[in-house]
Amino acid sequence: MPYVPRDKRSIQRWQRETGEDIYIVAAGGDTYYPATKAAEPLAFHPSMAWLRGLQVHRGGSDPLLEAAGVREGDTVFDATLGFGADSIMLALGAGKTGTVLGIEKQPVVASLVRKGLRLPGDYPSWFTDAMQRITVVRGDSLRLLRLLPDSCIDVVYLDPMFAEAIDTSPAIDRLRPVAATDPLSTAWIEEALRVAWRRIVVKDYADSPHFKQYQLTPAGRRSAAVRYGWKEAYT
Repeated sequence: MPYVPRDKRSIQRWQRETGEDIYIVAAGGDTYYPATKAAEPLAFHPSMAWLRGLQVHRGGSDPLLEAAGVREGDTVFDATLGFGADSIMLALGAGKTGTVLGIEKQPVVASLVRKGLRLPGDYPSWFTDAMQRITVVRGDSLRLLRLLPDSCIDVVYLDPMFAEAIDTSPAIDRLRPVAATDPLSTAWIEEALRVAWRRIVVKDYADSPHFKQYQLTPAGRRSAAVRYGWKEAYT
């Protein structure tokens, strides 16, 4: 993108004059302002990962970590990074010697999250250390999976953007207008199973037909709006 000095202009005036998207680069974290009037500004925030992580840190459980069975030292491939909340949880599960590869198709989202994960924020070191164990890769996850050898990743995680919102998460609502919308597919599942050493995990609606279609074992509360389905890899 071209670089233009701000010269103390307000974002609102700037966008009225140009009609363009504006990406603000700042030491405390970047912000993306879409030109579309209905779209909200985007900035990185760990969202519910902080509360979920705190619960796990205190000895509690998390349905994603239960489904993934992540262990200390694991390498995890998060095919659908988004704002990175689930990647943070997976990094906590993989521990200090683990690694999470977070794949994000949309370049703006990848840039926001890559920088945001490296900022210290007002969180304890066990949480920020987990964020910094995530490597953000901008690209098409299905294409990248096809480039990887068999059984080279411990756990592969798939969480495509739902076609319709099912909760009122402000973070997801803001992300939706610019998020990648690739639906879950048989090709994605098959490549994930080939690349995974132990298992794959899919996040979907609680009553999604995908659990039966791909023979995924549901995890998490039966009453939850979403569930995590897992399946052992082709090993």
